[in-house]
Amino acid sequence: MKPEFVKQGDKTIFRMEAGINNGIASCFKLVATTAGLQKWFGELEMGELSATGYLLFHMTETEKIKMPILEFEENAALGFAWDNDAVYFQFVPLSENETQLIFTEEITQVTEHTPRDLAGWTLCLDAFKKAAEGESYTFDKAKFEVLYRDYQKKLVDAAN
Repeated sequence: MKPEFVKQGDKTIFRMEAGINNGIASCFKLVATTAGLQKWFGELEMGELSATGYLLFHMTETEKIKMPILEFEENAALGFAWDNDAVYFQFVPLSENETQLIFTEEITQVTEHTPRDLAGWTLCLDAFKKAAEGESYTFDKAKFEVLYRDYQKKLVDAAN
């Protein structure tokens, strides 16, 4: 998975693609159900899966943030608000047991937290791929720090 950073009008677009050795319905369940989300992003919960639905982000045991769904197409796409930004998961069938995942974050304003957020998403996508392929994943703090520093530079470059 190689990240791309593109300036598009007043937004910065972060995009990653991954080939996954599993069918599209199984991949989609990992973003469309709480049980699926828990396999790769433990703080997320599906609230209501529909074009007008929402996800919940568990900040703490008692604080949950409601994130509206912005795009929904069964077994094809799910997008939702992510703070002031938006994230999108698109699924393209390559064969019966192979799916292309396209992840996009539309960033309205780059902040000091943005490279940390994107490094986190990158590792979450690694975890997503492993979960979809029936493998386990262990968080790699050293990789996170390398990505964080790399993304700081790439965001500056994308802005220019």
